[in-house]
Amino acid sequence: MAYSKAAILAQYEQNMARYPLAKAEVEAFLQDQGEDFCLFMRYLYGHMPAQDVLSVDLEVAADYVCAALQALEKLDYAKTVPQEIFFPYVLYHRVNSEEADGSRGFLQEQLLPYVQEKTMEKAALAVNYWCYAHATYTPADDRTLGPLAVLRRTLGRCGEESVLAVAALRSVGIPARQCYCPRWSHCDDNHAWVEVWIDGQWHYLGACEPEPVLDRGWFTAAASRAMLVDTKCWAGDGLYTHVNCTSRYTATQMLTVQVTQDSRPVAGARVRFQIVNYSELYTLWETTTDDRGLARFKTGPGSLIVCAQSGQL
Repeated sequence: MAYSKAAILAQYEQNMARYPLAKAEVEAFLQDQGEDFCLFMRYLYGHMPAQDVLSVDLEVAADYVCAALQALEKLDYAKTVPQEIFFPYVLYHRVNSEEADGSRGFLQEQLLPYVQEKTMEKAALAVNYWCYAHATYTPADDRTLGPLAVLRRTLGRCGEESVLAVAALRSVGIPARQCYCPRWSHCDDNHAWVEVWIDGQWHYLGACEPEPVLDRGWFTAAASRAMLVDTKCWAGDGLYTHVNCTSRYTATQMLTVQVTQDSRPVAGARVRFQIVNYSELYTLWETTTDDRGLARFKTGPGSLIVCAQSGQL
């Protein structure tokens, strides 16, 4: 998707129409600001979920915008990133459910000396080493901490380490996103890591788990047996879409099931693709059937239990 100025403004108007008081505050804040700053802010507010529109301070939102503009100004490789990648994976403030803590400018200040004069690939590896020096893995089940909280604590689980790494990478103009295997299919547990966009392709690396090259990590073998690896991309109206990345890690196949009753297709049936993990049936993917009663799921190797439910059944 190309983000034309008209498309950004249209999405901003659509998302903010529900929050007239918040919109008035944003517009007042944008008075006398530069054209690019205003456009970037309107992109953010056009794609923010409701809780962020109503709770994120305008100065905090501005921190993300200023960091993105500074990256474009100071880092040559950032200028090569196309808009359809730059806006959702460099500018955007949210990685997952972490606090929007306005850390992007701070991270950029810390990291600029490590990435200037480097290629995007070398810069990404340097950022990951920096994150490794500042955060150590620890298991936890709390709500995902924001980047600043992880730095203060110096500890984080894989979801929090990957949030830190993504925020750090984005701060210096490197497109990044959190990837997540919600449950392994060959053993209990799960894992989150990072993908970076380098020269037109996505590559993976372990968050705060430095390697000398991309596309290598302790989880490489495990990911080759994953039945689902996905990431989130915020799509406007406070919603996000799931992007299925499984084929980057293993051979995949598109499974198609049909739900019928009395030999007739059932539209709108709820279909869950599940695996056994932690002694329970865990839903990897849930969807509804189309007019022909069909539901699809692209998945890797392993065993699935498929459950269909409808008011007609």
